[in-house]
Amino acid sequence: MGFTRAITQGALTLGALLAAAVGANAQQQDPERGCRAHAALSTGASSENIFVQRTRGGGNRGNLNNGNYELTWEAWVADDKALTGRCESDVRGTIVTFQRISVHGGRRPNSNAGFNSSADSQGLGRLSADSQGHGNLTGLGMDGQVDRATVVLQDGKATTTLYSGGNRVSIYGSVTAQPQQNEFTVQIESTDRSRNASGTMQIRVNRDANAVNSINLDGRAGRQQFNGTFSRDNRGR
Repeated sequence: MGFTRAITQGALTLGALLAAAVGANAQQQDPERGCRAHAALSTGASSENIFVQRTRGGGNRGNLNNGNYELTWEAWVADDKALTGRCESDVRGTIVTFQRISVHGGRRPNSNAGFNSSADSQGLGRLSADSQGHGNLTGLGMDGQVDRATVVLQDGKATTTLYSGGNRVSIYGSVTAQPQQNEFTVQIESTDRSRNASGTMQIRVNRDANAVNSINLDGRAGRQQFNGTFSRDNRGR
């Protein structure tokens, strides 16, 4: 399909995007609006189907090394298909880098809050899940086996804590999609070891939303990569 083929082209040049943009200019003041406009031009998705989140830069999330902002975007080209990527803007809000990264299926969120309203109607908009299990974590100063995981979701924000014996680490982020019932995609924003982090977590809870079935995470905090997995023991229903 057209959108799948476009992904293979990799990073799109800023010059090509600006040449096609209507009304784009170098004095763009809002990085999120600029990123959304570029994503619309690149994917053909309407503005209301494009979700943008500033992941690094500004405020308490810390700037990139060059002082620019980093944003991630998700453009729903169909009710069950989205393209994702990243933007980078300078301090004036001008988009200097635009990339397509991947494509995924799922269900389109209903607003830029990124939390599917069906989750709230099923009581999953707010949940607390805790499970014993097994897994591993590399990075964040806690390399080793994971034997317990907790997840708290509230108002579109997620806190995931992984335990290894007497050690633990918490990872924070925003829910950006609900690909399937009881499953969530989280954009990592920080950890209790670092105020600035990026990456994604895939979280799945059980039917009653009180146990963690699985976690897969991959991120970066400063110059350090971290990744981990978790699976619940004796899952049941």
